[in-house]
Amino acid sequence: MFIFNGGHVMRGVHPEFLSKYAELNYNSNFDKLWLNYWKKPGDENNPDIAPAFISAASGNISDIYNAAHKFVQKADYIKLRDISLSYNFPSKWIAPTKLSYIRLTGQVLNAWRWAANKENLDPEAWVGYTTATSTNISGPSRGVTAPVIYNLGVSVGF
Repeated sequence: MFIFNGGHVMRGVHPEFLSKYAELNYNSNFDKLWLNYWKKPGDENNPDIAPAFISAASGNISDIYNAAHKFVQKADYIKLRDISLSYNFPSKWIAPTKLSYIRLTGQVLNAWRWAANKENLDPEAWVGYTTATSTNISGPSRGVTAPVIYNLGVSVGF
């Protein structure tokens, strides 16, 4: 079973606009892509890498930066959600027994995924950024993608 969703967009990972008071000691979890920011002097002046720290800047400044169109990206994806295969043993093999059938079934769930965005974020799991205070989300989260699951089953009829 394949599933495809296309034609919509989402906000991807973007640098955090550091604008609070320095004495607050940022202690949030940051995305792993942030390890690529500010590699050499002058990078802090390039808004495509990450903006420079501005102490006590207005929230309007960071909101404008976070809402920039450059952070919008495709959220199309294709997933192979389910592969199932069953085998019914031939009746001549089970005729000597008191069984009417034996079926062996194998299944793989969440076998493969492709996402159109450059960070390979799963649009179904990516939480992204929020300014809503009514949620328990305190920042970005790549979410929990569905794990690959293997099932093996045997059906026996009497």
